Amino acid sequence: MPEKLQVAYLSTYVPQECGIATFTEDLLRGVGADRSQLPGWVLAMNDGTVEGGYPPEVVQVVREDHPEDYLRVADWVNDGPVNLVSVQHEFGIYGGEDGSYLLEFLRRLKSPRWPRYIPSCPARRPGSIGCCARWPQAARWSW
Repeated sequence: MPEKLQVAYLSTYVPQECGIATFTEDLLRGVGADRSQLPGWVLAMNDGTVEGGYPPEVVQVVREDHPEDYLRVADWVNDGPVNLVSVQHEFGIYGGEDGSYLLEFLRRLKSPRWPRYIPSCPARRPGSIGCCARWPQAARWSW
């Protein structure tokens, strides 16, 4: 019998005012509509604008510009019951040059990853294309 799917969502999250945050909240509620509790955990990206606390489904907070947070949270995922990580991506959410801290997070994970890229690509520095091109190798995802 296959193991139960245990999902962690890496994303911005409410109360942050962001479309991705709202999308992720709706995603959790939609996936868990027929259950008494939310189906997973949120690993909330924090750019420093969130004041106060997060709802209980947020189990880890990643400060955007703190590379050690990405590694700490990847280790938390590796040591826990999570067996799939859903990454909600949009330019500007993740720290490092052109979001490169996300690559280190993905490389550190042992769980399968399921990245979801939001198709908005504002004018970026030339390095952003190179960083994005490295996501598949870092993610090691399969469909």
